[in-house]
Amino acid sequence: MKRKYSDYLDASGNWQLLVNGDEDSWWDYKGDCIERILELLSSESGLQEFDYEGDILDLEDLKYELESLSEEDFYTVLEEIKRECDFSGDIKMFNISDEDEIDFLKEEKEYYDFD
Repeated sequence: MKRKYSDYLDASGNWQLLVNGDEDSWWDYKGDCIERILELLSSESGLQEFDYEGDILDLEDLKYELESLSEEDFYTVLEEIKRECDFSGDIKMFNISDEDEIDFLKEEKEYYDFD
């Protein structure tokens, strides 16, 4: 479903989570959005911990690690977690309060339509 940018102005929260192209939820903080992602993955697979660079992290510690990563590194690690969970769906997280993110979303015509 395409949405216009004006649709986002009344949304509660700055972070939008899409799962398989569908809106899942909105969050005020990046960490809360990441926590929701881990909740989705753990409910699908029973994920309780993850081997991150040789350290076994529980979900809380994994959330903090993911939160500190660059966007590129975040999605690289997320893909590893999804493989371990055997989750083949698509997960995207957008910060709509960031002008650079909005510029990126303007190019994502599949889900967004900006006037």
